[in-house]
Amino acid sequence: MEEQHRSAWIYTRLSEDKKKGTEKEGATVARQERDCRQWADNNGIIVLGVKKDNDVSATRSKYRKGFEQLLRENPPGIIVWHQDRLLRKTKDLERIIELGIPVYSVTSGVLDLSTPQGRAIARTVATWSTYEGEHRDERQGAALDEIHANREPVPGKRRFGYLAADEKAGRRVNCKKHPVEAPIVKAMFESMADPDPDQRRSINSWAEELGWRRTRVRETLTNKAYMGILTRRGVEFEAAKHVDRLVSKEIFETVQNHLATHLHARRPGGVIRHLASGIARCGVCGGPMSYRNAYLCLANLSHPCIKGDWVDKKIRFEIASYLVGSMRDPRIVPPRLSEIERRLPLIDVEEAEWAEAKAGGMRWSLIAPHVEALLTERERLLSERTALLAASTRASILSDLRRAVVEPATHRVDWDAAGALLREVQRRFDARSIEDQRALIAAHFEIVIHPGRGPSRIAVISKDEEI
Repeated sequence: MEEQHRSAWIYTRLSEDKKKGTEKEGATVARQERDCRQWADNNGIIVLGVKKDNDVSATRSKYRKGFEQLLRENPPGIIVWHQDRLLRKTKDLERIIELGIPVYSVTSGVLDLSTPQGRAIARTVATWSTYEGEHRDERQGAALDEIHANREPVPGKRRFGYLAADEKAGRRVNCKKHPVEAPIVKAMFESMADPDPDQRRSINSWAEELGWRRTRVRETLTNKAYMGILTRRGVEFEAAKHVDRLVSKEIFETVQNHLATHLHARRPGGVIRHLASGIARCGVCGGPMSYRNAYLCLANLSHPCIKGDWVDKKIRFEIASYLVGSMRDPRIVPPRLSEIERRLPLIDVEEAEWAEAKAGGMRWSLIAPHVEALLTERERLLSERTALLAASTRASILSDLRRAVVEPATHRVDWDAAGALLREVQRRFDARSIEDQRALIAAHFEIVIHPGRGPSRIAVISKDEEI
């Protein structure tokens, strides 16, 4: 064995961890790692590290975090329990072939991808794996269509609050409520729907009590399945009557209003420090992308993930180009902005007054229409304020620059001068507060992160708003 091949990385993967959420979660990938380390020790290969993907399919998932990290390590060799743990699609195989390294399999020997014979064998195995996956998807798709026609939840992970599938009892997963967990889910919704803000429990409180992350609490409180609305292929439909509802639609919608307006929290939220966090959208599901050391879709971590520097650099260039191309007379920001700023605190005061009336014994049925009207007004004013702030920011950045690029006599733009000012526009944009920058971005661009590799999958789409 050549010296450069005497070290390797271990890669382990399991498509579906049926023990996830229990003490035995990850046991299978741990066993794969143990076998791979033993094989490496027996064959004199130094293990440089381990990358793993637990509960991640190699055919359905568009993104395998451990697999991508493995490729970035530029490994001199890879050790796997079996080839199909590493590869089940031909396009992934080609990426491994480009590395020109051997793949060591504990159960099926060495696959030398540096030789034509080794590549031919690997491509044949990957082709049949792809065929098997596609054939399986066809069979399962037909079965899921039948379940969909019966308006039942499709097979998958057990949702907290519901029982698992039981073939002997003729029960599908997520159809019947769990005797212990269902009351907890109901209590979570009812506590968050309490009309009295002082009695309403926070997300942090539930997270601490249940030992969950805050994101899991929020995902539970925003899951429509608990009120009987299921989703398949992006289409919502009403569940059949025999599928248990854990909360009513009225309570669910009330909780969504409280979460959207942060009425349950009497303190400022976290500070946003990244340009596209919450603004960029996932190119797979359309959900918001958040920054966690990179921009990713929290709704599904197998969806696109991308370096923050790539996204922010692209946005800065696009917004600067947009501003340079907008060197006409900017709109005058109307006095409406100051009116909105005066009205928003008054809405808070009125909400507090209605809360006091509720505490004093006034019936909620009399109070609810007024509170709902205040919520609607706040949402409308916040949206209007965002647009006005964006216009104000744009006007402020452009005001000094216009004198340098607009000819006083003709009011035409000197595009040569404007092009030279691109970097200056970027500098002035960077000098703005993150709130101003994000308001300007949200007002004029839609940002979508598509699956794939590299910065080319960042789509910055102009909303074509008139200047």
